[in-house]
Amino acid sequence: AHMVASIAYSGPADDLKAEKKSFELQRWLARFQSYRIVSEARSVQYDGPMTLDFLRRNEVHIGLRCYI
Repeated sequence: AHMVASIAYSGPADDLKAEKKSFELQRWLARFQSYRIVSEARSVQYDGPMTLDFLRRNEVHIGLRCYI
């Protein structure tokens, strides 16, 4: 078992958009002292290549460890 923080976005999963969302998630996580990032950001795509761009669902995941 492991814990991740995630942020969702729609549209094509290009590297630039995934990197932007990764930085956004890292800035949000920096506000919490009890969580430590333990992995690189991973881009996750849920829909196939035939799905229309505006219907595609994607997420960025970052592994965490909790220190409470």
